[in-house]
Amino acid sequence: SQILNEIFSGLPHLPAEYQKILILSDLTTIYCQENSGIAAKCIREAIQRLGNVEPDRDELSRKQIIIALVSLHAIDHNDGWVDIAFSIARKISNPVAYIQALISVYGMIHHDRDRCDEYLKNMITVADKIVSPYEKATTLLSIIPLTLKNDENSDTPVILLKKADALT
Repeated sequence: SQILNEIFSGLPHLPAEYQKILILSDLTTIYCQENSGIAAKCIREAIQRLGNVEPDRDELSRKQIIIALVSLHAIDHNDGWVDIAFSIARKISNPVAYIQALISVYGMIHHDRDRCDEYLKNMITVADKIVSPYEKATTLLSIIPLTLKNDENSDTPVILLKKADALT
C-alpha cells in the first residue's frame, strides 16, 4: 500500500499525460482488490485527464481506462461504470479498437440481454466500416462468441461467419 501511495504521489513528475492515465488505470485495477473507494478515485482522475492526453495516445489511454473500469465494475456493480465505459469507447475513432473496447464493456452487461443486443448491433455495424479484409474478418470472428452467448437461436453467428469467410 505504501508503494502504491508513492506511485500515486509521483504522478505529477511524469512527463506525458498518457503515462499518468496508464498508471492511474493500473492503480485502479490493483486497488480494486483492497479498496474500491481509492480505485474509484484513481479512475475518475484518469478520466479527467483524457481531455489533455496526447492525440497519438488517446486510443491507448481510452482502452486502458475501459479495462480498469471493467475491473472496478467486477467489484462494485455500479451501472454508472458501464455508462462511463461506453461513453469513453464511443470516442475511439479506429473501428477495430472501438469494437475491442465494446467487447470489454460487453462483459459488464452480459446479464442485460436488451443492452447486449444493442451493443452487438453496434459492433456489427461498425465492423462493416473496417477497410482491411484481414482486420474485418478477425473482428467479426471475435464478435461471434458474444452473439452465441446472447441468443442461441439467432442466425447472426452464421451470417458473421459467412461474412468473415468471404473476406479470406
